[in-house]
Amino acid sequence: MVLIGLLLGCGAGETDSSEVTLFEMGYVEVATGNSHVCALNEMSNLKCWGVDLMGQATPPIEPFVAISAGGYHSCGLRESGSAMCWGNDSHQQGLTPASNFTSLSSGGMHNCGVREGGDLECWGDNTNNQSIPPTGFHSAVSAGGTHNCAIATGGALRCWGYDYLDLLQPPAGSFVVVASGLYHNCAIDIQEEISCWGDNSYGQVEAPAGSFTHICAGGYHSCAIANNGELECWGWNDAGQSSPPDGSFVDLDCGGNQSCAIDESGQVQCWGMSF
Repeated sequence: MVLIGLLLGCGAGETDSSEVTLFEMGYVEVATGNSHVCALNEMSNLKCWGVDLMGQATPPIEPFVAISAGGYHSCGLRESGSAMCWGNDSHQQGLTPASNFTSLSSGGMHNCGVREGGDLECWGDNTNNQSIPPTGFHSAVSAGGTHNCAIATGGALRCWGYDYLDLLQPPAGSFVVVASGLYHNCAIDIQEEISCWGDNSYGQVEAPAGSFTHICAGGYHSCAIANNGELECWGWNDAGQSSPPDGSFVDLDCGGNQSCAIDESGQVQCWGMSF
């Protein structure tokens, strides 16, 4: 989840494309922002690291069941369904609504969530109408830099916000997973195949063939977990963000110029730009 265009690569040095940073084990979910990472362990405890200029990597000490990371802010979902956000609040993206949610996603300077009834709610920056979601039932939502995409009834995709290079023109079909990056999107359909659309300046929408279970869209790159658990990435690779490690993985997320995934042992592995 992501990201602010002018912030990509800010405040960090590049790593060699073969370098992978390993963290302790026991994690079940990872969220990568512009230049920070948060990971949730099996005890519902949260750890964040990276750039912390606005407190985005200093989470509250309380249990969460799901997490998301945006440009310079982060959000967590409590077991009750209420949301909490911390870090940059320049556009009131930290001012969480009173609703209960089943999932959350953080974008550049805004957030969106699926409420318990299946309708969408967004808050924060609305410069490009990214915080005015469509009505109706939705099963999933992903917040990008200044736009969002969601999965509606029947698996159809809906996108709204900043319309750049056909960002808001998703393919037809029935989809089960969607991921929004800075200026591109990717989704997995019911046949477990990937479709991507939007900006293709670095090949970030040229998805590989095959069957996949998870996908993420970052600044100018994308990554996915294949059915056998292996990682595949494509797009910009200036910092090694599209050169994933070997192994079998169960979760992943893409940031600005970096990517992170959780392997079968519960260990977080990150590659690309370090911070």
